[in-house]
Amino acid sequence: MRTMVLIASMAATACAPPGYHYDGLTITPNDPCWLPEFRAPPAISWVNTTVGGPNGVPYRVESISNLNQASHNSLATVGLHFIPSGPNSSLCHVDLTFVNGKSDSGVLSIYYPGEYADLQIEWVSDTKIAAALAKLDGLRSGHKLLVKPDLKTPSVQQCVGRAVALDLAGEQFPGQLWAKCADPNNPITRSKIGNGP
Repeated sequence: MRTMVLIASMAATACAPPGYHYDGLTITPNDPCWLPEFRAPPAISWVNTTVGGPNGVPYRVESISNLNQASHNSLATVGLHFIPSGPNSSLCHVDLTFVNGKSDSGVLSIYYPGEYADLQIEWVSDTKIAAALAKLDGLRSGHKLLVKPDLKTPSVQQCVGRAVALDLAGEQFPGQLWAKCADPNNPITRSKIGNGP
């Protein structure tokens, strides 16, 4: 009886919370973007080195939140290519809050080339991702569309970009994702899709 209680208590402690697993005795997130280092002040400082650059953030960043691993494959389908994930790189969909009070969401690519080299950081907003899909789908010039996509409302553009980045798009016809994102009852319109912190 005592052995069964010991085994049951060991099994209960070995179960990691949802979204995490044990790496030996260390609890580790399944999604590498959930690591606390991505939200820490040093990460924010590195992102701020890109302010105003061609692939940088538009303003100084105050905080990074709602991190989830982005899909290289899904982003590549709209012509956006990043360094593949590996031990020295991460591709995360994030929400940024800027020091001026504004906010934005999009993809943050972080690549460490090696010793003595600076981190290579690239920012692509959800709006830019949505614009790439709109161009690919021919939405601005298409006359025989099955839906009339909303190409102006910022929340719809952010939803479309987020859905592409997180591989939630699944369009069956051009413009369908805009219709999904314009529907407030569609689960895809929720700003926090993943389980990221």
